[in-house]
Amino acid sequence: MSGKLLFLFESCDSCDSTENQLIKNIFDGNWNDNIDNETFKNYVVSGEENFNKDEKLAYSISCLLSFLEVNFVGSTSRVKLDIQMNCADLQVDGIEINANMKNIEYLLIANTFLNDLIKSYPDDILILIWYMRMIKIHQSALDENSMTLFDTFKKIQEKLSRSKLEEIENIRHRFIIQLEIISIYLMYRRVYKVDELIKELKNDYHIETVEEGILGKRTKWQEKALPQFHVSIQGDKSDLFTPPQATHENVKLLKLLELEDDTRLESVKYMDEKHNELQILSSLLQNFVLLNIKYLQISQPKDKLSDEEIQSYLMLLLKQNHGAWSIRLESLLINIKLESNHQRTIDRCLRQCEYVINIMTNNEDELKSSDKLSYIFSSIMTPRYKIEGLLADLMVSLGLIKGALDVYLRIQQWEEVINCYTRLQLKHKAAEIIQQELEKKPTAKLYCLLGDALDDITYYEKAWEFSNNKSGLAQKHFGMFYFGKNDYEKAIPHLQKSLEINSLQENLWLRLGYAALSLEKYEIASKAYLRYTQLEPNGFESWNNLAKCFIKLGNKKRAHKVLQEALKCNFDNWKIWENFLFVSIDIGSFEDGLNAYSRLIELKEKYFDEEVLTILINAISNDLVDIEGNKSKRLRKKALEMLAHIGSINMSQGIVWELSALLTDEPLKRAEKLQKAYKGYVSKSPDWAKDEQMCLKFLNLSYELCSHSLNAANDVKETERMLVLSQLSSARLTGQGCVKVAVTNQYESCKDLIEKVNELLDNIVTKIKALK
Repeated sequence: MSGKLLFLFESCDSCDSTENQLIKNIFDGNWNDNIDNETFKNYVVSGEENFNKDEKLAYSISCLLSFLEVNFVGSTSRVKLDIQMNCADLQVDGIEINANMKNIEYLLIANTFLNDLIKSYPDDILILIWYMRMIKIHQSALDENSMTLFDTFKKIQEKLSRSKLEEIENIRHRFIIQLEIISIYLMYRRVYKVDELIKELKNDYHIETVEEGILGKRTKWQEKALPQFHVSIQGDKSDLFTPPQATHENVKLLKLLELEDDTRLESVKYMDEKHNELQILSSLLQNFVLLNIKYLQISQPKDKLSDEEIQSYLMLLLKQNHGAWSIRLESLLINIKLESNHQRTIDRCLRQCEYVINIMTNNEDELKSSDKLSYIFSSIMTPRYKIEGLLADLMVSLGLIKGALDVYLRIQQWEEVINCYTRLQLKHKAAEIIQQELEKKPTAKLYCLLGDALDDITYYEKAWEFSNNKSGLAQKHFGMFYFGKNDYEKAIPHLQKSLEINSLQENLWLRLGYAALSLEKYEIASKAYLRYTQLEPNGFESWNNLAKCFIKLGNKKRAHKVLQEALKCNFDNWKIWENFLFVSIDIGSFEDGLNAYSRLIELKEKYFDEEVLTILINAISNDLVDIEGNKSKRLRKKALEMLAHIGSINMSQGIVWELSALLTDEPLKRAEKLQKAYKGYVSKSPDWAKDEQMCLKFLNLSYELCSHSLNAANDVKETERMLVLSQLSSARLTGQGCVKVAVTNQYESCKDLIEKVNELLDNIVTKIKALK
């Protein structure tokens, strides 16, 4: 069978005359003829077949393409099977096929044939690849992500090792399969795996994404050009840089509608004209950029800077004049979602979404299905009903609730129907409609939604029974019912049961973690938050909560590592930095503690924690060995710089200068810092003389001050003589003042220290006379 089946529907594709008719039909875009032939129809009716390997694969591909044609690109299949097959086998982990999916019997037939083929030919690369594609389609048709399908995909991907893929001689064919693998990991939000595969791809094919700041303007009336994010793609693999018109010459791409704004430019205008020129990307590289955009979306915190970065990549795709239709579609959908959060672009989002749906519904671009399906398996692959759901979401954000309700009803998004009726104060209507749907065709999901609408848990029990105790959705709704009422004790078992059935429910792990943490069930909470952070690694709150669990469980070293991940997600959250500071000090990671304290001062200018600062500086002063086995005195210079900064902000914190003196070797500088410490203490506690313990503290400080002042006077240089004299005089006045207070108040605890300080004062007087 032709290797070109790996890489369908390009302008340069052709089918060899030696290929059988089934394959020729696929290449010619006539796969429906395969489904419509008598041989295949007899199989559908009787269930009996004796197809050979090539025929079975050809029928599988034809069924998958027909399913995609109807559900993903908006075309209408020309063939209707006369018999409705039992498609219950397509349910996985208790997750049902979405009710909007049409012609699901095609998916079931492809599933059956490809399962037979993979058992008979487990190492055939063509079968492995089409089986992987079938998994992606199957997952896209389900209401939720399935752990079972993901595990199956991973087994296939392991077989498609680097050495196995190298069997594909054509570099472009091999590249597209690697993109397909990345796209599936993106579907399951496996950020670390995607990052690894993208880096591998860049390295193997010498692709470089050049990101830089270039002066430019964003608005029509902007006078001063500011640095703007700019991206370009570079590489030296000529096969990957085939001009897009060579592969998709006749494809009429969906267009980006104009913004029609009187202030904002359609795109950034750079001052250097060469950066305004369009970089033409091959269709393959457009595909690569699309997946890179999706990776950036799920791997980075959602903020203005990451949005600008993604927007630059999107504009690179949306300005292309040629390319794959499926890549342009997904680029537009991402742009719609990105711009829907901004007041100046929400209007275009609505118009753009309506435009896309009209094209898909009416085929206004008059493109063949084969043109629209090109590169479909390596795209993000959004089902058509989700695009309609996006339109309804936009309507809701603009307050068009009734219009949105009509769309939600059509695509049977019952949760949103309930929300719309609730906003319209007609919640009883939602229950009536769901009951009507249940009478037509009962499902576990509909029972759950009726329970939501009526606030009645008996319907969750019916959903559980209806599914033969297999519906994770029923247990999820059960758990969320109790969770919503803050009855976490009852919620936890149901949430756990749902996650046992399907562990790819990110938000449910988060709810379980929160419920367990609230009840101080730290073991359960830690497992839940750990699992959630594996699925959604960019939520700093979940990392922070996981660290709290480990602290409560006595595992501070692990909490320290977890907080480092939390800081990667949100570098500006002072609470995480404070937690990181405390844990770092507790485990003896003094460098991390010092960095954390420095960062806290940047985030909260007057941040001050005397106890933690004292522990940290004493550790450095005493040259303690840290958790890594390194001596802490190496941090002395950095600690002194930080203390100087704190002292300039908090002049009245005498402890800061006292701690700084501990790290200072030169007697004169040490004495000067102790003098500042004394002034700070006096400023903060002007009534210190009335407190015996405070007086004792001040006497101790005076003793240290006088000692280091005298040390500074030994072998003094002529250039420093006046400084030393000044310091000796200040120390004498300070010491005399402290002694006078202690003697006047007859503080018993100060007697011994008074004698020592007086002795130093006599020495200071002698030294001053000698230096004059």
